[in-house]
Parts: sequence; structure tokens; C-alpha cells
Amino acid sequence: MQLLLFNKDRLCSLDIEEGKRIIRHMTEPIQKEPGLVIHETLATSYLVNFAGVFIGFVTDYIYPLKFDFMYMDSLGALLIVLGTILVYWAQKSSRKGSETRNVLLSPEVPENVEKDNFRVGPYKITRSPTQYGLSIMALGLSFIFGSITMVVLTIACFLIGKFVFIRKEEKNLAKKYGEPYLEYKKHVKL
Repeated sequence: MQLLLFNKDRLCSLDIEEGKRIIRHMTEPIQKEPGLVIHETLATSYLVNFAGVFIGFVTDYIYPLKFDFMYMDSLGALLIVLGTILVYWAQKSSRKGSETRNVLLSPEVPENVEKDNFRVGPYKITRSPTQYGLSIMALGLSFIFGSITMVVLTIACFLIGKFVFIRKEEKNLAKKYGEPYLEYKKHVKL
């Protein structure tokens, strides 16, 4: 019997003979396209945000640490709406920017890429608007629940996302787009 397996970044052919496992063939490491690595990094960052909200919600249910002030629910709802608008705007602008750069997940970078190709929508103000939008939404949810734990975890998840995942994403973008992205990064600080 022969099975094909993925072993981290390699494809293996596994033969099973009378209870013995024999690896017959391993491919060269499979290189992921830069666009896919970038999206994988962002997805992980978003998952960390979700996990922070979920853990904060469960922890708050078990050990409630509450705060309350006037119009907290309204402020929370407003933050959720603003965060949602920011995420939507970022996603819509990101697609537009990708079309301008003539690339979605393509490993080839067109020669006509300039720093202004990255400066669309909220990307004129911040390099990671979706991260900010998700954190603003999570903060709004924390205010609605009046949960100190959720606020602390939202801030922690934002910092983890910003200083771990976004840095990794920016290295991949710099590798993929080179000088035009580095110029964009110099002009857009957040």
C-alpha cells in the first residue's frame, strides 16, 4: 500500500510493507508563493484576535470583572460599527490596490508597481487597517459586556498582532514588492 503525505513543507511517498513503514521519496521543499504566505500570516493574526475575544468572554463569564459608565453600550455599538466600516473599506481597497498592481496571489511582481499603488483607501493612513478595525470591534464588544478582562485581552491581542504578525507580513511584502513597498512604509507610519 502506498500513501502520499505532507510532512511540513515536503510531499512524501510512504510505502507500507508487512507492518513496516518505508519512506520512498521526498520532494524538495515546497515553496509557498509570497501572496499566500502574507494571507496565511494575516489569517493567523485575525484568529488570535478572535481567540482573545472568546477567551475574554469565557473568563468573564466564570470570573466577572465588570466596569460600567454612562453610555457604555452606545459607545461599544459605535466602535463595532466603526470597526466594521474600517475592515470593509480596507478589504475593498485592498482588492482595488491588487488590481492596480495587477497581482492578487501571483508570485511575479509587475514592473509598474510604485509606492502609490499601496496608498489606497485606509492604506493612506495605516499599513494594517484590518488589524485596527478588528481590534476596534473587539473593544466595542468589550464595552458592551463591560468586561475588564475582554478589554485587557483585546489590547494584548492587538499588540501581539501588531508586533508579531504584522511585522512578519511586512517582511514578506518587502520581499515581494521591494523598494516601492519600502517607500510606502516610510510615508505611512502606522
